[in-house]
Amino acid sequence: MNPLFLFDYDQCKNRFLQYQTAIEKFWPDVDLRTFSLKDGTAMDFIHAAPHQADQLLIISTGLHGIEGYVGAAMLEFFMKEFVHKLNHEKTALGLIHGINSWGMKHFRKANENNVDLNRNFVWDWSDATTLQNNEYEELNSLFHPKAHFSNRARQSLSFAWKLGQTLYKKNQKFITRAVTLGQYKDPKGAYYGGKDYEKITKHLMEMYEALFSVYTSIILLDIHTGYGPKDDMYLVNSRYEYRTQADFTKQLGYPFIISTTPEKFYEINGDMIDYIYRLQQTTFPDRHLFATTFEFGTLGDSLYGQFKSLQATIEETDHYVTKRGSRTSIRRLFQKLYAPSDEKWQNKAVENAKQAFQGVINGFLL
Repeated sequence: MNPLFLFDYDQCKNRFLQYQTAIEKFWPDVDLRTFSLKDGTAMDFIHAAPHQADQLLIISTGLHGIEGYVGAAMLEFFMKEFVHKLNHEKTALGLIHGINSWGMKHFRKANENNVDLNRNFVWDWSDATTLQNNEYEELNSLFHPKAHFSNRARQSLSFAWKLGQTLYKKNQKFITRAVTLGQYKDPKGAYYGGKDYEKITKHLMEMYEALFSVYTSIILLDIHTGYGPKDDMYLVNSRYEYRTQADFTKQLGYPFIISTTPEKFYEINGDMIDYIYRLQQTTFPDRHLFATTFEFGTLGDSLYGQFKSLQATIEETDHYVTKRGSRTSIRRLFQKLYAPSDEKWQNKAVENAKQAFQGVINGFLL
């Protein structure tokens, strides 16, 4: 296994806390801010700034808890390979570890309330039409398996049969929208966005607003895993980003760039980066923003890959809310999807991250 990757929350957290001392070699003003969550976990934020700076680079991890392990590896890689390359007199740095630290510790994507935090950054909770997910409601039985089989092969066959029937009646795009858009009516279902802001969501909103009041330019890189082509990392830009894919490909020198639109990737309600763009556009229009997701693909976007991804998500959510099924077997598939231990995959992820980090530094920060 690549030594950058750790799969224990406490080990990742302890490694992150050591960054403060290392960063103090480059910046005169460094502080650690901690937002405590459940089970002794916490979101940790290291903020390092020169005496005068107008631009800030943020790298955030663990918005989807279990994905925080790959995020932690990328923070370690950034610290080893890139932190010394920044312009320390002009650029401030923010590193966020374990936004959903409870989910990270327990190898869940959602938090302790079964809320998907990347569906919780809702701009307007009164906008019922936007938050409606008719596709999810129509496929509700697919997301809530009534039968449970002790034999995993039979369970997979049952799910495959039901999914095949759904594909025959609908289509793949219909199912993808049902899954990824986010839903706000079924607290025991997958991709549940909640009824109101979670505490950590509110905290992050206040933090981003405070940072916009200080810096004229913010670059934010949010680390995720799971979706997209197998073994490649895509920069997934917000639908509110006005610059084109071609613009960024030229500026960053990175070939894999798409947007969160139904045509290019998939549409999301309550997305954190979308929220940050809307905050900038409505409240801080004189500020400059580039925020994107580093999305490391795992099982791939083929029909089989999407089948396994959907199966893992449904079984994991069902186990959490009903305690049915083997946690060991479910976690094995879930980790393969969101926190792969395969060294070949890890090495390729690091290779892609290296190219993208360098592109962001060259394109925005030098």
